[in-house]
Amino acid sequence: MISQKLIRKRKRKRLKEGKNILDSSSSDGCNATRNRGPCLGAPDRLERVTALARVKSTGCMMVQGRVVGVLANWKIDTGAKSTFLTKETYELVVDKPVLQPVDINYVTANGQRLECLGKASMTLIFGDKSFKHEIIVGGVNSNLIGEDFITIYRCVWDHNESCLVIQGSRIPLEASDRKMSSRRVIALETILVPVGHEAVIKSGLTNRTGITGKDSFVGILQKSLF
Repeated sequence: MISQKLIRKRKRKRLKEGKNILDSSSSDGCNATRNRGPCLGAPDRLERVTALARVKSTGCMMVQGRVVGVLANWKIDTGAKSTFLTKETYELVVDKPVLQPVDINYVTANGQRLECLGKASMTLIFGDKSFKHEIIVGGVNSNLIGEDFITIYRCVWDHNESCLVIQGSRIPLEASDRKMSSRRVIALETILVPVGHEAVIKSGLTNRTGITGKDSFVGILQKSLF
């Protein structure tokens, strides 16, 4: 049986090694939380590829709105760089806008490329607010409100009332599971993510008392844009 003294010694060694890695990364300019410039080992010119990040869960944030007159449900996906419309929803539009070629290769979190039909500027209506926004058509199974829309219109998720606030207009949650609530995701391990990269890590969901029970999820960690 290994003695407690030996166990403590091994723990101190692992902690020391972890600190050395952090110090070395910071000095090399690869610490993603501090350095926003180029990182050694990363390509000088990254291809224009973005990803749709997912966190495995039993529910999602979803609101209802109209796109070019068609009523549709929309998932709020902060991991999607752009706003997407399914091919099926696009086919319901009577006066279809002409689609332009998409100049970005979109991929999913597992690396599969999305087969997009094109993009076009469309009118989105949520509550009493109307927005003209560029939308990517095809390649997804659900209509997605992405990071571009959320950032431009300063969308805020109200955790207490389970609604999306867009320029003062409150859009209620639309989901089959009304007991579902929105919670923060906490990273359960420490990892350095170089600029232009992403990593799969263990994560947990929070409630008012802290991290939830023993269940953990796998999520995609991307370098912050801000």
